Amino acid sequence: MNFLKILFTALFLFFCSENIVEQNIEQQFERMDAEQEIKILFKYGFKNEIDTFQKTVTKDLVLDGTATMDFWFQPIEQLQIIEKLEEINFWSLPDTLQAHPDSVHFLVSPDPGLQSIRINYNNLDKTVYWFLINDYPDKFERLIKLKQTILEIVYNDPEYLNLPPIRGGYI
Repeated sequence: MNFLKILFTALFLFFCSENIVEQNIEQQFERMDAEQEIKILFKYGFKNEIDTFQKTVTKDLVLDGTATMDFWFQPIEQLQIIEKLEEINFWSLPDTLQAHPDSVHFLVSPDPGLQSIRINYNNLDKTVYWFLINDYPDKFERLIKLKQTILEIVYNDPEYLNLPPIRGGYI
């Protein structure tokens, strides 16, 4: 009788600990609902959008439309973005980035159109607009650094990685 009690206790503990480990692993990849100290609305490419005002990300699937998922930045990710904002002096960027008048221009077809990023942080709210340009003045290079930081966070999110793949392309 004692042997059965020990066996059942051991099995019970084994299955409980296995479930706890699985839950902990799932929680590591789950986005915990976090206050958005910094809010971003980033429209890029054709139909890609990161909107932490609405807590969503939309991926352009090209031939298959779009896929939208819930998304918001975790506190450590927000800190990374805030540090990048300060590093590039985002608040000093002009509202519109344009190519130099004397630069060589080229047309992109189809043209993805106007790109934009809006940042709301610490009682500041700024939107920067740009079209694809073929030269990269200092101000545009600063913006690229911010874009890379944001996209790296989003593109490495496990849920984003599970969105359907892009099918087709823009020619």
